[in-house]
Amino acid sequence: MYLVGGGGTTGSGSGHHHRPAVNDGRRRGVVVPHVTQAAAIRALLSEHPDVLVGTANSLQGLERPAVVVLHPLAGYRTAEPFNLDAGRACVMLSRHRAHMSVVVDSASASVLAHGAPSPALDTPTGLLAALHSTPAV
Repeated sequence: MYLVGGGGTTGSGSGHHHRPAVNDGRRRGVVVPHVTQAAAIRALLSEHPDVLVGTANSLQGLERPAVVVLHPLAGYRTAEPFNLDAGRACVMLSRHRAHMSVVVDSASASVLAHGAPSPALDTPTGLLAALHSTPAV
């Protein structure tokens, strides 16, 4: 993943102000629901150790300017209570300061649609519908 944009030094004269480069890994994060997913992402990003990777639980209270979020149902074919937890989704979707990309898969909507009717599905179904109706940038 590369972010394109400003960075470097700003200002004029002797009063230069250093601004971290956008491709500085300390400015990026990846949030996933499961510990095993975090370990796999860390392994894939081993050449970028400054990128913060963790679960919603481990990253609670931490933020980064740009974050990639793996939707809790991505890759799953059943709607388990752990993946439907609204609090976990809220934490995952609030770790960014300026930019967030959410990774979903095409089966997530079907998983929710075929689950037994339950109030526990209302929030995840609404969230997924909102994500699908948000234009990609």
